[in-house]
Order: sequence, then C-alpha cells, then structure tokens
Amino acid sequence: MVLLAFALAMPTGLTARQTAGTSSAEDQEAISSQQTADALRERLDELRPLRLEAREDADSREARDFRASRESAAAAATVDTIYVELIRVITPLDQVEVARELFTEVWSESFSHIAASPSLQEATFSFQWSNERVPIHIEEHPRVIELTKGWAPRSNVKRAIRDAIAGTINHDLRRENARVSSWVKGNPIQTPDMERTYRRVATTHSRITRACLLGDTYACRSAMGLTFSPLPRRFGTAADAERWESQLTDQMTEWYTPDERRALVAGVRQQPGRQDAATWGDCVEDRVISACDRLLSAGFSDVSPLGGAVRETLVAYAIEQGGGGAWGRLIEDPEMEPVTALEYASAMPIDDLVAGWRDLLIANRPETFEGLWSRAGLAVLWFVFFTTLAMRSTRWRFG
Repeated sequence: MVLLAFALAMPTGLTARQTAGTSSAEDQEAISSQQTADALRERLDELRPLRLEAREDADSREARDFRASRESAAAAATVDTIYVELIRVITPLDQVEVARELFTEVWSESFSHIAASPSLQEATFSFQWSNERVPIHIEEHPRVIELTKGWAPRSNVKRAIRDAIAGTINHDLRRENARVSSWVKGNPIQTPDMERTYRRVATTHSRITRACLLGDTYACRSAMGLTFSPLPRRFGTAADAERWESQLTDQMTEWYTPDERRALVAGVRQQPGRQDAATWGDCVEDRVISACDRLLSAGFSDVSPLGGAVRETLVAYAIEQGGGGAWGRLIEDPEMEPVTALEYASAMPIDDLVAGWRDLLIANRPETFEGLWSRAGLAVLWFVFFTTLAMRSTRWRFG
C-alpha cells in the first residue's frame, strides 16, 4: 500500500515542478520585455529634444526659402501700381497704359454712378494681358483679384474686368448680410439685360405678372415680393414665422390661380420628403388646393413670381436713378427692409420707382413677331413665283 501511494504521488510532483518551471520562464520573458520597453522609452526621451530641434530647423529653413522666393519675385517683377477711380491695379510696366485705358473705359461705361465701395477700396487687382506672365508680389491687401489673360479679344478682357469689379462691389451687400441682399439674391451691379428680363416676366405663369405688364404698379411690387416682409424666419419669432406663412398663403392667392399653384408644386424638381409625400399627393393627384398652399408656404419652392434675376434689375434701376450716392445709401443700414432701402437709394417713392422700371421694361420689349414676318414674306414670294408660272406657261396652268 505504501509503495502504491508513492507511485501515485510521483507524476503529480513532476507536473507541479514542470508548471513552476514554465511559469518562471514566462515571468522572465515578461521582465525582459518590460526592460526592453523601458529602455526604448528612455531612448525616445533622449531623442525628443533632437527631433524638436530638427523640426524647428526645417521650419526655419522653409520660412527662409519662402521669404527669399518672395523677395526674389518682388525684385525681379517690373510692375507698377495705378489707380483708376476707386480701383487699385498692379500691372507690368509695359502694360500700364493699356491697363489704365481698359479700366477707365469699363468704369465710365458701367460704374460711374458708384461713389464709394468698402469692398473695392480693400481690393487689389492684379492685371496682365499677355502670353508671358510676370511675377507680381502683393502684400497687405486681404482681397486680391487676379485678372490674367493670354491671347483674347479686347471685348473679352473688358468683360472679365467688368465682372471682377461688379463682383467686388456686390460684396458690400454680402459682407453685412443685408436684408436687401437676401431679397435680391443676384448681382445688381451687373448691367441689366432688360430685353431678357421682359421675356422672363412675360413667360411667368402668374396672373399678377400679366397685370404688371398691363400697367398695374402694385402688381409689379407684389410679384417681386415687395408687399410683405421676405425674411421672417431669420429675424422674427416663431409667432412671426406663423403669421408670415399665413400672409404668404394670402399672397399666393393673389399671385396664382388654384391651377397655377397646383402646377407650381407639380413642376418642382425637388422631391418631397416623407412627411410631405402625402400632402404632395393630395395637391398634385387629388387637386386639394389647401395641400398645395401648405407645401408652398412651408418653403417647398421659391413661390415668388419674379425672383432674383428680375429683382436685381429693379435695384440696378434704383441705383441709376439715385445717382452718385445711391450705392452708399443702399448699403448704409443692413437692417433696412427692401422697400425702404430702394426708396432711400433712389430718392423716389416705391410706386414711382416701380412705374419707371416697368416703363423701361416695356421700352425694351423684343420684336416678338420679327421671325414670323420673315417667314410670311418668304411664303408670299413663293406664291407669287408659282402664280407667275401658272399664268405664263400652259404647262403650269390650272385646269
């Protein structure tokens, strides 16, 4: 029995010693790994100042190279600065005269009524009209408008200058986030195309625009959204927004017939959201006009009959009527409502201003039937030709 007990105890003792040996090896390996990690951390700590010093040297060297390149460009550039009215232009020496000539022509043709513009005074125009570019170094001015043209017709260069100046001046409205800016949306400094504007007004499916063309000044104001506040959600409370939506519903009844309102919803490219899908179906498919009005008043579409492309021509006309200080008056107070801003800029009552704008619109009405008359004349010539053949030749006579 003693021998049997001893025999049974022998493997257990061996296994315990083996386990103890394995655990000791793992401990030694863990200790060695920890020592290695500690050594690496110490080495990294020693190298960190060297890395920081190397990075500073690289940054310093890059800054020196950048300054050197700028100084080299400034020294090599043979440029001059000219001033045309409110415009500061930097241009190569050999293009000074043509730059002065072009900017003077564009200013006198399109911007002579602008007496002041903060954005224009802050801007610098870099101008080159040459296939070979000269490096131009500009400092201190936050807005740099680069006008670089290779070979291009003179008319294209003037158009580029005009667009750059107009965009810079128009920034006066955007920078202050003026109410009239949000109302007009477009750029009233651009030269308006009144013939194109007439086509926009004439092709708008709204009874209020038809009344405008027939001479109703109030209809013109209403169609452009000048008979109610255009920005309630931004400047008012929730109650103001609700009141505005109710007012907009009344305006839509004035602007459009029920069928026109339904067609407006049906023609919108934007797909209704899930919460509006049922209402959209009620409007378009079931012809429930109140559903159409709910979608339109909730901002589903820009529902004003005459939008920014037409409104900007009214602002341009107001500036023209107001003379030299008109632009400054328009941007003087960003909180002015569009009607107040237009009256202040033009120095005219809004009804007189809109009536004058409508007269200008009618005066630029395109020759709608010009193409029809040319075709009719051609048809008459062919008729005379064949009639002559029928009268003078038995082969062509009738009967």
